[in-house]
Parts: sequence; C-alpha cells; structure tokens
Amino acid sequence: MPSTFLHLSKDSFKFAAGHMTVFPDGTKERLHGHNFQVAVTIELAGDEFIAFARFKQVIRAACETWDERVLLPRLSPHLQVLPSARQEIDFVLCGDRYVMPRGDVVWLDVDTVTTEKLAGQLCRIVAGDLLPLWAEGQILSLDVRVEETVGQAASCRMSAADVASLNLPRVSIVMSCFNKAATVAASAKSVLAQTHRDLELVIIDDGSTDDSPQVLEGLKSDSRVRIERMANAGQAAALNLGVSLARGEYVGFIDADDEYHPDHVEALIGACDGGGLDVAFAGIDIVQCGSQTHVVDYYDRSRLIPISEIDCVTGIIFGKRPVLARLGFVGDYLDIDLYHRVTTSALKWAKVDRKTYRYYFGRCQGSNSARMVEEAGLGQEKAQA
Repeated sequence: MPSTFLHLSKDSFKFAAGHMTVFPDGTKERLHGHNFQVAVTIELAGDEFIAFARFKQVIRAACETWDERVLLPRLSPHLQVLPSARQEIDFVLCGDRYVMPRGDVVWLDVDTVTTEKLAGQLCRIVAGDLLPLWAEGQILSLDVRVEETVGQAASCRMSAADVASLNLPRVSIVMSCFNKAATVAASAKSVLAQTHRDLELVIIDDGSTDDSPQVLEGLKSDSRVRIERMANAGQAAALNLGVSLARGEYVGFIDADDEYHPDHVEALIGACDGGGLDVAFAGIDIVQCGSQTHVVDYYDRSRLIPISEIDCVTGIIFGKRPVLARLGFVGDYLDIDLYHRVTTSALKWAKVDRKTYRYYFGRCQGSNSARMVEEAGLGQEKAQA
C-alpha cells in the first residue's frame, strides 16, 4: 500500500540552547549556545488525513521545552551533581564546577550533548507525544532533523517497530518523596492498582534521610516503577526532574502521603481525550488527620482559609506532558501557582467533578501547609479549630 509523506519545516520550529559536548577522553567543549532549527518528516499509512495543526503543536511544544535552556548530559560518567540550594543546581562536569538556576537546566538521558544526540532525543519526544496515532497504525515512520548551523545537521528516524520497542506508557505519574517512609508504599500502590494500567510511576527521592530509600527499593519489583535519587532541593525541583524523565503522553502527580481512588487516572484520561484538554484537575477527597483546619490563602497571604476552600493540591493536576513541562513548578505554593497560571491562560482546561484524589491533610508532621502558616506570622493556634 502506498504511503504519504508530510514535510514540516517552519520558522517557529526552533530552539536556542546552551550545551557542552563531552568527549570520550573526559575533556569537553566550553559552555556555548546555538540557534537550532528543526524539520520533521512523517510517513502516514495510505491516504490517511491528519490535520497539520496537530503535528505542529507537538513539534513546537517539544522545541519550547528546550528553548533558552542549558542542555546537560545526565548519563555522563564525568558528571557529579553536588548538594545544591533549592533554586540552584551545583555540579561538576569534566572537572569544571558550575552553579546554575534550576529553571535554566534540562537534563537529557544522554552521555554527551551533540547535534546527533539532540536529534535522537527530540525524535523520541515527538514520537511519544503522537503515541495514539502510532497505536492506530496511522503513522509508519518519523524523521526529525536538527540543524545546528547552516550546512551542519543530524537526523534520527524511527519506524513503528522502533516506537513499539520503546514500550512507551500512555501516562506517567510523578511522585516526589522526602522522608515519607511510613506512607510512600501505600501511595505508590494506589497508583499501580489503577484501572488504567498503561502507566509508569516515576519516583524522585528528594534526598531522604529516613528509611524511604529502602522502602522505594521494594517497589521496583513492578517494572512500571522508576526511581531517581537527588540531593535535597525541594518538591518543585524534584517534580520538575520527574517530568523531564517522564515518557508518557500525559503526566499526573501524587504526593508520597496521599492516595488515588482506583479510577483516578481513567477519569482524567477520559476528560482529556473527550474534551481535547491540555490540563484537567481532579476533585479532592479531603481526609483531615490533624488539628489544623486552615491554610494560608495563596491570593492573600495575610489571611487563612478553611481546607474545604483549597482550589488545588499537586496530586489533582493532570495533562499533556509537553504543556506541564513547559509550565514547570515554582516555589512553595507550587500547586496553586501552577493552577493559577493554567486557569488564567489560553490553555484548554477543565475540572472533573468526581473526587478521585484522596488528600490526607495533616497526615505527616512538618507539613508545608503548617510551615507556611508559621512563616506568614499567622500562628498555628489561628489555623486550628
């Protein structure tokens, strides 16, 4: 059967990024930047018709994730990540030390950063974001070309068989864990017991000092679990790392002391697929565990609101991976901050009425909500009934 080739090359398919190529002898280039141009060729089965806009959106989103960032080789044997401040990343590469803002860094699953490696990584990202079309047999092959300078480029081609061999999940769930040994296993098991089983669970151990690492090791018997450890840098940095490692078309989140209802992921995928949504927010099933009944109001830090008025917690957020990767998490009010940026943007979003996220409020000592009440100078006694 004849196939059709779509060739996409637009001025907007580009990214400006810094990088350092690491050589086999342990030396490297200096940190420098390039303006990269991207072109994509997609082979469609027969005379299949798919709107160009769908492909353009995926390609632009992939480029925007890397735009104005420093691309670093996470798998380089010459890399050492040092304990860092919450808003910074401190590392040594080939003997040279660097300190960069965390938001400026993108870690790639490569041992060096070259145009060839970038083409391969970008091809996998674009392929993953088009996963439903591969599954339906509509896409036969994909070719991504990355041009570093005029006349110097590299390309990567993937066939349907190549994509199938990657075993890419439809959904990635990201969890950050810091000293949650008592609850993290139950949280993880609620993800793995979902009615929608085509998922992976990416757990970032944010420098735990309790028994969390040992508990997490016990979860690796399920092949859908991936664990990454980092020096303690806070929840926002851990979740951003998790999203960068995620492989699914969609990404969701769960705190290491909360749980999903069994149909949480199924309900959110249904909402996103059915409504063509960029982001969906699940309903919150609040379980009050302590004496604290109020939290600091994100919109007016001088007042408290009852927990029943909480708009968003991290675990109810679910959406397209490129969209959430581009937004990122920031600061202590990371969940409501992202919620506010989504709901005041042009993104297509919706709330799901069903309460499928079980939020154990006050379950663990030293919670962020209690700390923020103290830091706001409001006093814990005012936050309790």
